[in-house]
Amino acid sequence: MTKIQPVVFPLNLGTANCFIINISANNSVTGAVINYTLLDDIVTPPKRLSNGIFKLTEEQFTNHGNDKAWIENYVANQLGVIIVN
Repeated sequence: MTKIQPVVFPLNLGTANCFIINISANNSVTGAVINYTLLDDIVTPPKRLSNGIFKLTEEQFTNHGNDKAWIENYVANQLGVIIVN
């Protein structure tokens, strides 16, 4: 789970403060898919507020597919959120 600067969702749905990612390689030359979920982990159990996918090209996956920090930063940049330690 990667902690992020809190993002407030409208209509009192909650505040996302972390995301989780799962990367799965495709069998074709299209690269890989990153599945992400934005969570509010202040509540128990954590509340899912949003989820989706990002696609990596074959080149991106070949160059960075095993680099967890790069993948986390890529997702954060795509979502427009800031990772916090």
